[in-house]
Amino acid sequence: MQPGFSAVGLLTILLVTGLNSSRAQNTWTQKANFGGSARTGAVGFSIGSKGYIGTGGNDFWEYDSATNAWTQKANFGGAARAYAAGFSIGTKGYIGTGQGSTYYNDFWEYDPSANAWTQKAHFPGTARLGAAAFTINDKGYIGTGYDGSYKNDFYQYDPATNLWSQKANFGGSAREYAVGLSIGSKGYIGTGTNNKNDFWEYDPSTNLWTQKANFGGSGRMAAAAFVIGSKGYVGTGKSMDGFKNDFWAYDPSANTWTQQVDFGGTSRAGAAAFSIGSNAYIGTGFDDNGFKSDFWEFSSAVSLSIITGSVSGSPFCPEAALNVPFTSTGTFNGGNIYTAQLSDKQGSFAAPIAIGTLASTANSGTIAATIPSKPKAGSKYRIRVTSSDPAVTGSDNGTNLQLIACAKVTALSASSVTSNSAALNWTGVSCTSKYKIQYRKQGTSGWTTQYSTTNTYTITGLLANTTYEYHVETYCSESGSSNSGYTTIQTFTTSVRLGSGLVAAAAALSIYPNPAEDVAVIQFTLPLRTSPFGQSSHVYIKMYDLSGKEIETLFDDDVEQGDHSLLLNTNHFSKGVYLVKLISDFGIENQKFMVQ
Repeated sequence: MQPGFSAVGLLTILLVTGLNSSRAQNTWTQKANFGGSARTGAVGFSIGSKGYIGTGGNDFWEYDSATNAWTQKANFGGAARAYAAGFSIGTKGYIGTGQGSTYYNDFWEYDPSANAWTQKAHFPGTARLGAAAFTINDKGYIGTGYDGSYKNDFYQYDPATNLWSQKANFGGSAREYAVGLSIGSKGYIGTGTNNKNDFWEYDPSTNLWTQKANFGGSGRMAAAAFVIGSKGYVGTGKSMDGFKNDFWAYDPSANTWTQQVDFGGTSRAGAAAFSIGSNAYIGTGFDDNGFKSDFWEFSSAVSLSIITGSVSGSPFCPEAALNVPFTSTGTFNGGNIYTAQLSDKQGSFAAPIAIGTLASTANSGTIAATIPSKPKAGSKYRIRVTSSDPAVTGSDNGTNLQLIACAKVTALSASSVTSNSAALNWTGVSCTSKYKIQYRKQGTSGWTTQYSTTNTYTITGLLANTTYEYHVETYCSESGSSNSGYTTIQTFTTSVRLGSGLVAAAAALSIYPNPAEDVAVIQFTLPLRTSPFGQSSHVYIKMYDLSGKEIETLFDDDVEQGDHSLLLNTNHFSKGVYLVKLISDFGIENQKFMVQ
C-alpha cells in the first residue's frame, strides 16, 4: 500500500468510461528531475517566479524555471509527512495537516527571503490527510480530507491575523484526495476517493458552494491541479480503472471542460504541481513501478509578434485599410480570437482603439482592419496583437506605426469649359480613393464642396461668362481631418451663353458724369434675345483700380432685358482713374471712370 492512501482509496474496480475526444495541442517538456528523492504526496506551490515542492518526507526544494535548476531549502518545520495541504499567499508559503506516524493538524509558514519556517496557528479541524487547499486573494482555504472517516468541513486562514474561521461545509459529499484550485475570486474542489468526478465552486463573498459541470475525465483521486490565466487544469490521478495521464482544462466562464494533450510522463497519482506565469509544472507521484522523481513543464504560451516591416496599407490616413500580419509560437487550448489594437505612442492599451479581430486556431495570420477615430496624419501610434485564449499571456506591443499624410494632388487643370460647366483633371494618390473638390465664384467667400472617386470631376450649373476659383485635395476623412492639403487656387472663366445657335448681342455700359465729383449714374442695357436661357441675366458691376485689383462690387443681381441704372456715390473713393466692369451673360463691358 502506498503511504497516505486509505484502503478505501486504493480499491480498484475495472470500469471503462467514455472520454471527450476533443483535444487541444498544448505541449509537455521534461525538465530536470525533482531535486530530492522520489516520492508521492508532496505539496507544490509557487511564490513569485520560483516553484516549491516539499514534504512527502520533510525536505523542501526550490525550482528556478529560468535555469531549470533545483536548490534545497530549509527542511519543513514540522514532522515528516505525506498528503499535507499547502498554498501560497503573497510572498509566503504554507503547509499543514498530512500523515506521517500519525495524522497532523499543525500549520507552518515558509519565508523564502529568510529561508525559514515559522509555526502558525493550528488548523482548527481534526488532524487529517488528503485535504484540498487553495488561495483566494489574501486568504487560504483548506477542507475535506480523511481522519479515519471522510471529511467535508471547510476553513479559511487569514495570515494577517494568524486566525482560522470555519466556513460553510464543502458542497459535495465528504471525501479525501480531492483537488483544490482557485480561478480569480472563486475557489474550486472536485474529484476524490471512490471515483468522484463532481466539481464545486466556492464564493467567499457569499460563503456558498455551487455545483458546476462534472470533471471532464473519469472520476479519480489524488489528481494534480494548477491554474493558468483564467482556466483551471486537472489531470493524472488514480481512477477505478487504473492510473491516469489525461489532462483537462476548466473554463469557468463557459462552465465547460476541454481535454488537453496527455501528461508527458507516465500515468500516476499523488503528483505535486504549481504554475509560474503561462507555464505549469508537475513532478513526483507514484505508479505501479513505485515512487517518481521526474518533472515536467506544461506550456500553453503563445508568443505573439508582428512581422517586422510587414504592416501594410501605407499610406495611412483616417479610416484607411490596415493589414496586421502576425506570427506566434506555441499551441492553443482551443478556439482563439486574435485582436489587433491601436494606441497612440504615449498612450496606454488600457483603453485601446480596437481595430480588428481574427478568429483563428492557426499560429499566424493577417488581421484586416480599418483605422477608426480619424487620427491625425503624421501622428505616431503603437499596434499590439492579443489572444483570447486565457493560456496565452503577454502580447506583442512593440510595433510603432506612423500615419503619414496622403500624397498631394498635382497637375490640376480645367478643360472643356462651357457657359455652365467645367471639367477638372488632376493626378494624385488617394488613401480612400476619394478626392475633395471646392469651387466658388471669384470674389466670394463660400466654397461649394464635392467629392470624386476618380481623378476627374465635372462642375455643372455654373453661371455663364463668370470667373470661378477652384482647388482639390486628397481626402482621407469626411470629418476633414488628416487631409493632404489643397492645391494652389486656380481659376477658369465660363463662356458667353449662346441663343438659338448665335452669339448674343453685347450689353451696353455708360457712366455720367465722367469725371464725377460726388455722384455718378451707371447706366447699362441688356439687349433683347430669344433663347432657351430666358430673357434675364445675372449681372455683376465691379470697380477695379488700374492695376486690376478689385475695389468694390457695385451690383450683384439677376435683371431682366432692357435699360437699367445705378446711382454711385463716389465720396468714399480716392481721386483717380478706375475701371468699371459689367459682367453678364452677354459678355464683359469695361468703362474707365474718373473721380475728381
